[in-house]
Amino acid sequence: MLIIKTRLDRMPRKKILASLIISSFALTACDSDTEVLDVKENKLYTSSRIQFSPADGIVSLPNDLLFSGTTDGTLELPDELAAIKVASAAGTTMTYADSTYAIGALDGWSTTHPIVIGVDLYEDRTLDVSSIEQPGAVRILKVSLGGPLSASDNANCKLQDSLTVCVLDGFGTELSYGTDFITTVNGNSIAVVPLKPFAAKASYMYLTTNLIKDSEGESVNGSVTYQLLKKDYAENPIGDPSNPADVSAVGLQKLVNHYDSFIPAFGIDASTVTHAGVFTTQSVFDVIDTVQSQITSAANATFTFTPVDKGYDTPTANVSIPSSGDVYSASATLPYYLSKTSSDSYWQAAGSSIAAVGVALGTPYDDTDIMPLSGAGLVGQIAACPIAGLNSMDAAAVGAIVAGIKTNPTAVAQLLPYCDIKYDTGAKAGDSIDPFKHLTRFNPLPAAGSLQAPVTQNIDIQITLPKSASAPYPVNISIHGLGTLKETTLATADAFAQAGIATIAIDMPLHGSRGLNVGTDGVYEISATDAAGAVLLQDSLLPIIAASYAKGSPLAFVNINSGLTVRDNFRQAIVDLLTLRAQLGNFIDPIGGSQLFDTDKVTVHGLSLGAITAASFTTYANRVSNTTFNVTKASLVAPTSGLAWAFAESPSFRPAVLDGLVAVVAEGKNVEKPTPGSSTYAEYLQIAIDTLEPSLKFAIQTLVDPIDPINMASTLVVNTPALHVIEVVGDGFDGDIYTLTEAGQPAYDINATNKSDQTLPNFGAIPVTGTERLIANLGLPCVTATTATRGAVRFKNGHHSSLISTKSAAGATTEQAAYATAEMQSQVVKFAASGTIVIDNSNDVINTTCPL
Repeated sequence: MLIIKTRLDRMPRKKILASLIISSFALTACDSDTEVLDVKENKLYTSSRIQFSPADGIVSLPNDLLFSGTTDGTLELPDELAAIKVASAAGTTMTYADSTYAIGALDGWSTTHPIVIGVDLYEDRTLDVSSIEQPGAVRILKVSLGGPLSASDNANCKLQDSLTVCVLDGFGTELSYGTDFITTVNGNSIAVVPLKPFAAKASYMYLTTNLIKDSEGESVNGSVTYQLLKKDYAENPIGDPSNPADVSAVGLQKLVNHYDSFIPAFGIDASTVTHAGVFTTQSVFDVIDTVQSQITSAANATFTFTPVDKGYDTPTANVSIPSSGDVYSASATLPYYLSKTSSDSYWQAAGSSIAAVGVALGTPYDDTDIMPLSGAGLVGQIAACPIAGLNSMDAAAVGAIVAGIKTNPTAVAQLLPYCDIKYDTGAKAGDSIDPFKHLTRFNPLPAAGSLQAPVTQNIDIQITLPKSASAPYPVNISIHGLGTLKETTLATADAFAQAGIATIAIDMPLHGSRGLNVGTDGVYEISATDAAGAVLLQDSLLPIIAASYAKGSPLAFVNINSGLTVRDNFRQAIVDLLTLRAQLGNFIDPIGGSQLFDTDKVTVHGLSLGAITAASFTTYANRVSNTTFNVTKASLVAPTSGLAWAFAESPSFRPAVLDGLVAVVAEGKNVEKPTPGSSTYAEYLQIAIDTLEPSLKFAIQTLVDPIDPINMASTLVVNTPALHVIEVVGDGFDGDIYTLTEAGQPAYDINATNKSDQTLPNFGAIPVTGTERLIANLGLPCVTATTATRGAVRFKNGHHSSLISTKSAAGATTEQAAYATAEMQSQVVKFAASGTIVIDNSNDVINTTCPL
């Protein structure tokens, strides 16, 4: 089988992301590959060439060649494999909480990150930008790939050779330059930048052509290796297929020949193609879809809630506690898929992956045909594991299904949840065939403990009921922002109560009462509720004890050291809300004893992190026909997308992110973190910006793709027509949503008094980042006056948190901030009540300029 080698051993070792193959837009940031390919003294070539030499670990990325050697259907990174060997020798199992290896836990590549193609330039030439930034320089085809890991629904594609184009599924479609993607230059690399996300769980082929020129006007050719591979195998084989040493090279030659025979179907002359690569994007919906299907299954208990009056004494001047409604508390016990003692845990699968089973059985998943698991052993283990017992399946019935594993692996996969299949022959007998239990499309059921000992978490629920109405109440699920807690939603509860709408809120994972407290001093050891912010919330007379959050930091939730943790904190939040939504019909009126909520009138709104989560929650809630989850309307206040870039480029969060990276630089030098403001700190900061931050963006974005709103947009726009977005653009907004300053901020903020959103940026360096990009992908019209059921409203006054805070910020005066708060709350509540975006701009807080 083909093994991709890496050249990363030439780079300085970094704790974070050393094995990511590339930094964002920086494939050639280490040693130039000219030393390998530039052999002009021997007259082998005198031109610039696309980099490609798999034997030296030089490939364009993303690239499905890095599935080579997989045992569970996940990507195989060189440093990951080395770390597994080290851990195995020490008798331990490697953790993927460290982002150094976390991409190796994924079943595919990013849906949003640019394709990066390195170029070896001849002598002192540069790339001709105009030749690259034109249609046809790079072509992208959406295709179906063959092989056992095929993402195609066509079962026969899985029987084809790996990485070949499965024409049984049709030839595919070509993406459009300027609509789906653009191409640009970054140093010595070609960057193919998606303007909208690639589809999840889909395969693509990218081709470079001889339209690409260098500064001398000469075409950039394929690498020497690639040109050899393009030769006709029948006439010019580059190796002997009977020689084990030549098997990989011969296989690659046949694959490149296959691509050349396929691409003319798109009207492309194969002789003009200088390089081809294929990649498959990761799954997005599979895991939460699987959990959601279990929420209403017979195996999951439902709960009856009786709200308890909190008995707040309402200060008349305090808008944070409603005067038009009553505040109640309740509690629930929900499945919990994270650790209760750690802030860097991530979800793992409940059983063994069907891909791992295939490898162990010696199916085409594994070219070596080593069979350390017998068919009889597999059948016996499945028949004995909990899920088979629940289904009352005997060995004969299991055996009949296992016999069809090649043509119907899905049927076998359905037997595997909660089954930890073990090798039964050879040196590994008794060891798990899938020790890492990565969640993938091959293995999408997460573990919350076991069937026998499920792990749950008791959570507090906040409920407000209007005094002017009676049960069953329309109800709005209110979702708080990053670093705060559920009590902040009380700021909007009074407006909802005046409209006769109840609210219900829970803390996000690690926030508020869901922080991790292992001591008895009442202070959470791990909390995402911001320590300084908690003091301000207490000063606003919210019913919280600020001292409990003295150790809190939003980075407990947005953990930059563990991208899988960030992803799965969001997943936990989404699943919590889906479970809460499914159980709304079980809440009982504390007075009359009847059903408390009208489950046909459930709406949602969220602020900031709450808006990001609300987008995903609503997408899943309305993806199924089961009305148990249905949400009729959603208001997203100050959301964003392209989360890794958004947080890294945020004026509010960026200092904390960079400070964390300075600590990584110091750790790599085995010294204490320098004092901020010192010359050493400035030196380490520049190192972090130049070397760590690009990789951080690439890694974290790839890892959080499954929960990023940008990947929800195409589904959300279809299943939730009543959609309302609020964005703060400031009073300098001129409609230009493309121009950034050198500092990465909107150019229209230069002369603004009231700045745009300073917490989650409206747009950023790549086309999937920011509120504006999310609005565009949702297809929402610009709204400046009262209109119907969907649209985006842009505020010229106010700030990121204006929905819940009248305080001045981002240049907004106290009066302007108060006006913005009143208008935002009015819009959110009236939209929930009527489905109409009602605008009152009498205080001139709405920007009436729409994007150009």
